[in-house]
Amino acid sequence: MPISPTFSNTMKKAISLSHERSKVYKIDPNITQAPENAKLLHGELQELIRSQENFYTIAKEEMHALYELIQNTGFCLTLADKSGYILYHIGDKELEQEFQNRHCIPGYRWSEMDMGTCGISLVLIEKKPIFIQGNEMYVHFSPEISSACSPIFDENNTLLGALSLSGYTKNMHEHSLNLVCQTAKYISCRLKKSHELKELQTKNNYLNALLETSSKAIIALDLNGVIKKANQKALAIFNLDSHCIGLKLKQIAHFDLDLSPIFNQEKNSINQEININNILYFIDIMPIYENDQVIGAILRIVNKQELILQNMEITNLKAHVTFSSIIGKSPIIQEALEIANVAANSNAPLLLNGETGVGKKLFAQAIHNMSKRKDKPFVALSCTDIPSELLEKELFGYEENSEHKLHNGIHFGKLEQANQGTLYIDEIVNLPYGLQYKILKAIQSGNIYRVGNSNPIPFDVRLICSTSKDLKQEVNNNNFRQDLLYKISMLSITIPPVRERKEDIPLLIDYFLKKFGDLSFDKHINTKMKNLLCDFPWHENVYQIEKVIERAVHIANGKQLKAEFFDLSDKSETCPTLSHSSKNTFLNLEMLEKHTIEQSILEFQGNMSHCAKALGISRPTLYRKIERYKIKIDGISLTS
Repeated sequence: MPISPTFSNTMKKAISLSHERSKVYKIDPNITQAPENAKLLHGELQELIRSQENFYTIAKEEMHALYELIQNTGFCLTLADKSGYILYHIGDKELEQEFQNRHCIPGYRWSEMDMGTCGISLVLIEKKPIFIQGNEMYVHFSPEISSACSPIFDENNTLLGALSLSGYTKNMHEHSLNLVCQTAKYISCRLKKSHELKELQTKNNYLNALLETSSKAIIALDLNGVIKKANQKALAIFNLDSHCIGLKLKQIAHFDLDLSPIFNQEKNSINQEININNILYFIDIMPIYENDQVIGAILRIVNKQELILQNMEITNLKAHVTFSSIIGKSPIIQEALEIANVAANSNAPLLLNGETGVGKKLFAQAIHNMSKRKDKPFVALSCTDIPSELLEKELFGYEENSEHKLHNGIHFGKLEQANQGTLYIDEIVNLPYGLQYKILKAIQSGNIYRVGNSNPIPFDVRLICSTSKDLKQEVNNNNFRQDLLYKISMLSITIPPVRERKEDIPLLIDYFLKKFGDLSFDKHINTKMKNLLCDFPWHENVYQIEKVIERAVHIANGKQLKAEFFDLSDKSETCPTLSHSSKNTFLNLEMLEKHTIEQSILEFQGNMSHCAKALGISRPTLYRKIERYKIKIDGISLTS
């Protein structure tokens, strides 16, 4: 057979080197078959095949395809793995007996160390196509049979085994080697595709797992709106099964969905509310890209109420106060608590009256936590803290103008966030007059309209409002709508100021002492200070008590509480000195601060580091205050 001189010379050199190694291995050239010690038991052979099942199956299929072309022409095909074990053999009957006699059959190993120089052993060493004639083999049992062999590689170019085409030398031709090489390439290509399909399937499994673990219903569409993938949550929403894959979304969805802005790359996303079986859903649509081109869209669908509840968890829209948290044993506060307990069992709007700092928000939270809505959102809105021009958006939400924004965003207002729960509006008296009418209409109709959208959105909210002013007087002054006052005050509770429940003051002080310093009212405050604290008017109520105690505990820094640590300057009375008289005069804040710094300098003998640490400020700040108050203490020098 004509083989190129270069190939022939390369083969001769490889064969010669193999003969030399065979001598070193002490291979008997006169043996007639593969040795029994190179044979696998039947179970071992089956296990070996299972360990490389994909390679074995694909190679076997391609061998049969090739054999159909050469059948009855005097040829045999043999497959060996990388260790030289024969895995499969197929051939014409006239050669079958020859190969049986030689033990060139499945289960026997034909490595160089077992059989010396032969087609299979040489391919496994050289990792190149080989043509070897019978008289070139190291063992001389079949000089008239030649072999054309090719290595088989996987997708990573790793050697898997060898494919051998054997026949009588007179029948062998250069095309014999081409045939076996081409078949080996087919096997490698199929292995690569099989590996890619397996990787794709693995990625697909990961994708499916991600889709199914998502909290949202997800649908993937192509450019024609055909459903390519959908998770179980999406199928459940539309009451479908997996047979919907391949259908157009518009065939199963009874809502208007314009995807053209996404497909035309006019927008990066679209947000839209949809109604499916009388349930409101929030849908987010984003493009799918391939090579910077949009090839489809991802639809993420979530139940609107679930989305609001998720937002409640993220933004902590919860009430943390219960009635047991409200401190007070006086008859007047107990009466207010009794009314609040009754109000908790109602869905009627509630108005909380009381001065600043009496704890109106605490009452609102406690009422919510006692109500049937306790597991739903508690949303608070202060009409004092938000500019009047923003209050409408805060209350009703808004939608960004799609003409000027890439993202057509929907922003939930407080009324939507509180749906099925409680909305607490603090200082409703500060609500702009025009907005008062809008919220009245919302309460009456049970629908709201976002700013920028004319579609009604149903809502169900328990409304609790509070005020520190007389709303009837505000109605008379034309600052508040009478119809809104009537609507929000179907139930009403007046929370008493601290000065009207003096017996609760020690309880409140004791609570805050323990909160900020684990201190006791009875043990850490002397009788004179107790009297002073209990008789103080506390114009800012519980809020003022909390701040005064917090400040005193921090200034004391673990030491004994002193009278000057309590900043009790009454805004209605300004006295420069501390007195224990019935007028209850106290130092103002600056005088108290100066006095505290002087006392600290005396205590630490001018050591500024210790003074600053005790006062809870930095040394530069301490020096600035010393300069500001022109503090000088005879006999003490200031050191670092």
